[in-house]
Amino acid sequence: MPSSPQRKSANPYRGLAEAGPYFSLGAQIAGTLAGLTLLGYWLDGRLGTRPWLMLAGIVVAFLGIGALLYRLAKQTAKPQKDYNGDGKIGLG
Repeated sequence: MPSSPQRKSANPYRGLAEAGPYFSLGAQIAGTLAGLTLLGYWLDGRLGTRPWLMLAGIVVAFLGIGALLYRLAKQTAKPQKDYNGDGKIGLG
Protein backbone atom coordinates (compact mmCIF):
# COMPACT_ATOMS: atom_id res chain seq x y z
CA MET A 1 0.00 0.00 0.00
CA PRO A 2 1.51 3.36 -0.98
CA SER A 3 2.18 5.74 1.85
CA SER A 4 0.34 9.03 1.99
CA PRO A 5 2.27 12.22 1.22
CA GLN A 6 3.98 13.82 4.18
CA ARG A 7 2.35 17.02 5.38
CA LYS A 8 4.46 20.04 6.06
CA SER A 9 4.12 21.81 9.37
CA ALA A 10 0.70 23.39 9.68
CA ASN A 11 0.79 27.12 9.08
CA PRO A 12 -2.54 28.71 10.08
CA TYR A 13 -1.99 31.63 7.68
CA ARG A 14 -1.13 29.58 4.60
CA GLY A 15 -4.72 29.58 3.33
CA LEU A 16 -4.98 33.33 3.71
CA ALA A 17 -1.74 33.85 1.82
CA GLU A 18 -2.95 31.66 -1.03
CA ALA A 19 -6.35 33.42 -1.14
CA GLY A 20 -4.79 36.90 -1.06
CA PRO A 21 -5.03 37.62 -4.80
CA TYR A 22 -8.77 36.91 -4.71
CA PHE A 23 -9.63 39.26 -1.84
CA SER A 24 -9.22 42.44 -3.86
CA LEU A 25 -10.54 41.03 -7.13
CA GLY A 26 -14.11 42.31 -6.70
CA ALA A 27 -12.96 45.82 -5.86
CA GLN A 28 -10.59 45.87 -8.83
CA ILE A 29 -13.30 44.75 -11.24
CA ALA A 30 -15.90 47.19 -9.89
CA GLY A 31 -13.42 50.06 -9.76
CA THR A 32 -12.20 49.50 -13.29
CA LEU A 33 -15.69 49.27 -14.75
CA ALA A 34 -17.12 52.19 -12.77
CA GLY A 35 -14.08 54.41 -13.21
CA LEU A 36 -13.76 54.06 -16.98
CA THR A 37 -17.52 54.29 -17.52
CA LEU A 38 -17.74 57.49 -15.46
CA LEU A 39 -14.69 58.93 -17.20
CA GLY A 40 -16.30 58.28 -20.58
CA TYR A 41 -19.58 59.79 -19.38
CA TRP A 42 -17.79 62.90 -18.10
CA LEU A 43 -15.83 63.30 -21.34
CA ASP A 44 -19.05 62.88 -23.35
CA GLY A 45 -20.59 65.77 -21.41
CA ARG A 46 -17.54 67.98 -22.00
CA LEU A 47 -17.09 67.14 -25.68
CA GLY A 48 -20.73 66.56 -26.70
CA THR A 49 -20.10 63.08 -28.07
CA ARG A 50 -22.78 61.20 -26.11
CA PRO A 51 -22.80 58.12 -25.73
CA TRP A 52 -19.67 57.11 -27.66
CA LEU A 53 -16.92 57.79 -25.14
CA MET A 54 -18.91 56.16 -22.35
CA LEU A 55 -19.33 53.05 -24.51
CA ALA A 56 -15.63 53.15 -25.35
CA GLY A 57 -14.88 53.33 -21.62
CA ILE A 58 -17.02 50.25 -21.01
CA VAL A 59 -15.25 48.32 -23.78
CA VAL A 60 -11.81 49.30 -22.48
CA ALA A 61 -12.90 48.33 -18.95
CA PHE A 62 -13.97 44.87 -20.08
CA LEU A 63 -10.66 44.41 -21.91
CA GLY A 64 -8.80 45.43 -18.77
CA ILE A 65 -10.89 43.10 -16.60
CA GLY A 66 -10.20 40.24 -19.02
CA ALA A 67 -6.47 40.93 -18.84
CA LEU A 68 -6.66 41.04 -15.04
CA LEU A 69 -8.45 37.69 -14.86
CA TYR A 70 -6.04 36.13 -17.35
CA ARG A 71 -3.02 37.31 -15.37
CA LEU A 72 -4.54 36.06 -12.11
CA ALA A 73 -5.38 32.66 -13.61
CA LYS A 74 -1.87 32.33 -15.01
CA GLN A 75 -0.29 33.19 -11.64
CA THR A 76 -2.41 30.79 -9.62
CA ALA A 77 -2.31 27.80 -11.99
CA LYS A 78 -0.32 24.98 -10.45
CA PRO A 79 0.41 21.58 -11.95
CA GLN A 80 -1.05 18.62 -10.10
CA LYS A 81 1.39 16.38 -8.27
CA ASP A 82 1.72 12.65 -8.67
CA TYR A 83 1.19 11.26 -5.16
CA ASN A 84 1.06 7.57 -6.11
CA GLY A 85 4.40 7.33 -7.87
CA ASP A 86 2.89 5.39 -10.75
CA GLY A 87 2.54 8.30 -13.17
CA LYS A 88 -1.20 8.62 -12.56
CA ILE A 89 -2.84 11.39 -10.62
CA GLY A 90 -5.53 10.40 -8.15
CA LEU A 91 -6.38 7.60 -5.78
CA GLY A 92 -6.57 4.68 -8.19
